[in-house]
Formats: sequence, C-alpha cells, structure tokens
Amino acid sequence: MTNAIVILAGYPATGKSTFTKALLKRHPEFILMTPDMIKERMWEDIGFDNAQQKDELERSVWVEYYNEIERIMRQGQRIVTDYPFSEKQYANLKSLVKKFEYGSVTIRFIGDLHVIYERLRQRDALRHRHLAHIVSHYRKGTTLENPSEADQFVDFELLKWRVTSKHYGEFCLGDLIEIDATDIASINPNDIVDKLDEKLKNLQPMGTNCVATEADKVYWDSAPALTEEERKVLALCDHTVLNQRATWNDVKTVLDDAIHFGCASACIPPYFVYQGHKYVEGRLKITTVVGFPNGNVDTITKVNEARHAIDDGADEIDMVVNLGLVASGDFDSVLDEIRGVRSVVSGGRILKVIIETCLLSDWEKVQLCELVTQAKADFIKTSTGFSMDGATVTDVGLLHTHAGERVAVKASGGIHSIEEAQALIEAGATRLGASSLVEVIKMRLEN
Repeated sequence: MTNAIVILAGYPATGKSTFTKALLKRHPEFILMTPDMIKERMWEDIGFDNAQQKDELERSVWVEYYNEIERIMRQGQRIVTDYPFSEKQYANLKSLVKKFEYGSVTIRFIGDLHVIYERLRQRDALRHRHLAHIVSHYRKGTTLENPSEADQFVDFELLKWRVTSKHYGEFCLGDLIEIDATDIASINPNDIVDKLDEKLKNLQPMGTNCVATEADKVYWDSAPALTEEERKVLALCDHTVLNQRATWNDVKTVLDDAIHFGCASACIPPYFVYQGHKYVEGRLKITTVVGFPNGNVDTITKVNEARHAIDDGADEIDMVVNLGLVASGDFDSVLDEIRGVRSVVSGGRILKVIIETCLLSDWEKVQLCELVTQAKADFIKTSTGFSMDGATVTDVGLLHTHAGERVAVKASGGIHSIEEAQALIEAGATRLGASSLVEVIKMRLEN
C-alpha cells in the first residue's frame, strides 16, 4: 500500500474541515496536520502585537509545518492536510512527497467567489474560530466582545486578489479531485471520500525507487579481483560523488561500487542521503557533507544540516569550517561551530572537519588541529576537492603530527592512483576521500 498524503486545497470557507471529519471517521489511520494548527499554537504560546509581528510569526509557522510533515512521513503514516495552498508551498510539499516516495491526492475546493465570501465572513465571526485570524494584536487570553470590530477581516477585493494572485484554484500535487463548493449544503462529504478511496486504490508513489534489486545485490556480493594493495586502500576510502549535477543514478552507481569494492563508506550529497540509506539496507556506511563546499554559513544552519542528515540516515558527517572566521583569527567561534555540530553527530556517528589546507598557512593548520581536538571531532580532513588543490603528503604529515591522539586524518581531493593513496596513508592518513580510485581500478579490471 502506497503511503499517501491528501491535500485539501482551493478556496477558503469551502467545507474542507467538514470533509476532513468524514475522511478521518472512515480512515482513522490518517494523521491530521495543518498550518492553522501550528499557527494557533504559536499564537497562544507567543502572540503578536501588530501585523508585522504576525507576518513574521507566520514564517516560523511554515518551517514548523514542513518539519511536522517530514516527521510524519518518516514514520510512514498517512497524512491529511488542509489550507488554501498556493505555488509558494508547492515546491516544498513536492520535495517531501518525492523524497519519502508518497503518493499525493489533491482535493481542490472551488466555487462562486461572492457566495464563498459571504460564508467566509460568517465563519470568521464564529465564537469557536480562533480570534487571532481576524486581529492584528493577540496575546493568550485576548477577547473581543464584538467580532465585527476586528481589524483584519478579509474584504471581497482582498479575497479576490488572494485567490487570483496565489492561484488557489490551480493548486494540484498528484491526482486531482475538484469539488464545486458554491452550494455547500448539496455536498455529501462521504461521496468525496468514496472518490478519494478510488484514487487511493491505484495511487503511485512519486520520486525515485530506492529499493535494491536482486541484480544489485548479486553485484554487491560478487568478489572483484583486487590486489592486496588495492583492497587495503579501498577499505580506507570514502567513495565520493559530490558534483553539482549528480543524479540518483550517479549516486546509485557509487553506492553499488562502494559495497562491491569494500569501501569504508560512500560520500553522497545531502539530498540523496535518505534514498541512499534506504537503498543500501545497512550494507554500507553513508557519509554526507555539511556547510559544503565553502563553509561560510552560520553555526545554526550547519547544526540543522547535520541533524537533518542524521535523521535521514547518515552515519558520518564531513563539515566545512568557516574559513572567514579562521582568517579573522576568531578561533573561539570556529570551536563553537565544531562543538555545535558535534553535539548532534553523536551515538557513535563520525564527525570529520574539513579545513581546506590549500587556503591556510601552516600556523592556521596547527591552530585548527588544536580546535578539532578540543571539539572532540573524530577526523580532521584536508580538502573539499572544490578548491585550488587537494591533499598533499606534507599537509597530511603536519595534521597527523599536531592533531590529538584521538583525532585521525582524512586525506581528500586530487587522489588519482593507488600509489598516491599509499603515499598519503604512509604520511598518516587513515581515511581517504576520492571519486576516481574506484574508476581507476574498474578500468584495470576491464583491460
């Protein structure tokens, strides 16, 4: 059975909430999650003093909403969500639906705007409707004796503008059921559920199929004719694909080869971590990157990226330090960001810190060795592979000498042969990051 999200979209005040009750009565396995649920919670917890604060709060609402939808999808539960969705929400919802391979049905409610406007006015004035929908100042406990005195009632022109400019009547993600809700009294919600049930029977998941086939598994288990030197090098290699145009097929090839050739892990873009983790079925460690490749995002962003990657199934995180902070001599902030990421890369997961040696003085490299040691990271890593140069024997030796006893060295960038890899290992590297070593060996085996 395909996991499903049912999106109730279209015009406001068209009976979506009534239909939701009918849907949940027949299908109690669906989880209801709507932006308004989060809005009302935030209005009670935080409140707002003016329209600007209300708008700012709404931006936080959408972050929390997508987080909640993602949390439910991770659990593999069916979802129903209700809002006058617009093109602003389309991309984020589609991304989540594809990532978690959900099927989607949009039930779009439309109708005569004049009729719907009158119903909207009546609905917003109801006592059980949260007051914060129609006022520009609200704190927990705020009341309004006469709702008609509210200062944020929607007039007809504003409703018309929203419907047309935000394309409420056009939103569709997945299969579509369209309902004319002009005469709402004539609509039987159970009839709509019947139509939905027919859609759900044949619902197909969106996104990439991440299930390994028997042919994939045969390839994983077949033994390549490696030399002893190749076997030892590949056992230390994070087989890598991080180029900007990498597709799922590119990532899948790297995962297949990493398992087949006995690599330490596969280092793949964050976007593909969930699919990759699901695909390899525990046969391979998944590495991904944070703050990549420039490192000049704030600590909160890096921590969130790392947490997201861990939730998706990453076993190892390679983070890029903020080299602007290094150049400014603000080593306290560098230490804070490494510690911040370390705080979420826990439970036996590996943290590697990329310092981009080709852009640093030897003194800066030594300072970063000390910071990585203090932050209790597992590796210090030479390079992203996206800068002027990659790993050198000299830099690996320097890092190996100055990093703490519990901090290992990962050499990455510009490793094109087994001989180059062996030289870096002899200099002190115990992990390698390379995108071409496997290809070099595959070419030897083919010739």
